[in-house]
Amino acid sequence: MIEITGNIWNYYNKGEWIVITTNGTLNKQGHCVMGKGIALQAKVTFPIFPIIIGRMINKEGNHCYAVEPIRLISFPVKHNWWDKQADLDLVRSSCVELGKLTKLLDLDRVYLPKVATSNGHRDWDREVRPILKKHLDDKFFVVS
Repeated sequence: MIEITGNIWNYYNKGEWIVITTNGTLNKQGHCVMGKGIALQAKVTFPIFPIIIGRMINKEGNHCYAVEPIRLISFPVKHNWWDKQADLDLVRSSCVELGKLTKLLDLDRVYLPKVATSNGHRDWDREVRPILKKHLDDKFFVVS
């Protein structure tokens, strides 16, 4: 895992895959709830994204999913949008799933935000970084 600074959407605009933090909550329409942060940005930019992720969560559960046509990967950090903090065990399993997905898709680079720190209210240095460093190699770029 390599830490860099910048705007994650600039990497997306250059053709790269980016990670969107998500939760496992579905609204009445069956769409994944994406009301804050990078999830809201993705929902506004790609209205189909919460629909696709919602269908996948409904069918398979709260996991990482790649949406190939739009180069976005969901990364669950919470089970429910209203949870006070991100679940570190879920972050850990999402890291493992993300690694498997990127191998399956043969991706050289993937960009992700500092997961679980904003609306997840977790400490980057003490709680989250050690998990990511353990599970993600140098093809993963954390953008802050």
